[in-house]
Amino acid sequence: MDEDSLRTDFLVNCWTHSMEEDPDGTTQVYRTCDSMDFPASRFRMVFDLKADGSCTYLELSPVDAHMMVPGTWSFENGTQRLMIFAEKGDPAFMMTVEKLEEQVVELRSI
Repeated sequence: MDEDSLRTDFLVNCWTHSMEEDPDGTTQVYRTCDSMDFPASRFRMVFDLKADGSCTYLELSPVDAHMMVPGTWSFENGTQRLMIFAEKGDPAFMMTVEKLEEQVVELRSI
């Protein structure tokens, strides 16, 4: 990805996993939460990244009582690494941004 073309301000949004579009077993496609009606799914990951570095993300519950939980996030330009941290500061998700557009982001877990 061309670092000069990466619009990191696009990350500040609500993102829903559009698993039907995943190109392979390692890359996940996310679309803005309001960009489409997503098909029914038992669990569909959601991240809501705020400009102040705070966020909420959907926590998977073993009893299907999923809920949005608070956390923080950061992005490293050089490595294209997006990190989401739980409320106590523990890493919750570490991903590399493969593609970033206004309404779609492709992430690869690391």
